[in-house]
Amino acid sequence: MVNKEEFYIAYRKVFGDIKKQATVDSIDAILNCFDKITIKIKPIEKMAYMLATVRHECGPEMLPITENLNYSARRITQVWPGRFPTIDSAVPYANAPERLGNRVYGGRLGNGVLEGFKYRGRGFVQITGYVNYKKFSELLGVDLIANPDLAKDRFVGAKILVTGMIDGLFTGRKLSGFITSGGVDYVNARSIINADVGRVGASIAKDAEKFEKILKSS
Repeated sequence: MVNKEEFYIAYRKVFGDIKKQATVDSIDAILNCFDKITIKIKPIEKMAYMLATVRHECGPEMLPITENLNYSARRITQVWPGRFPTIDSAVPYANAPERLGNRVYGGRLGNGVLEGFKYRGRGFVQITGYVNYKKFSELLGVDLIANPDLAKDRFVGAKILVTGMIDGLFTGRKLSGFITSGGVDYVNARSIINADVGRVGASIAKDAEKFEKILKSS
């Protein structure tokens, strides 16, 4: 179990002062959820990678969020180049979050054509799509289908984060496949959450190394 006082002393030395109590509350929820699961192989490293993932997905404040989708036309072409190959194709969806959500997520991930925005990314790891909301509703006994915003609750979000990464519920890949008794691969562990390893894997890995040092000193 992590000594919280020592953890936050070390955290502030590495990442700077914590400006919001909500940040502490979010981190505490994640640490407490992780502590309830028996992890025999490299628990510190696995916890470190989870915290680094949250810092990447939610920013330095590490608060559970909802996917923005309020993008300029140019940004839309950068995020979804296959769906929007030109600026002109993206213009009808610029600064129109609901329309964009239904366009990029509607009709896939278990969503109806007008459900893409409803089941857009939320929480610490941005679960997306009806199938994922249904999966975690059944797993946690929480009705995320009727109230998808519950994924932003820090306690629910922490359970989604921890169980999802340990059991491979996001992409089918488990944390134990990258953090083993034989070594640690923080870079490619990104594939547990998303296929964008080449773009963000190295930066998340650097934060994971920082969190590992913090945890080992606490």
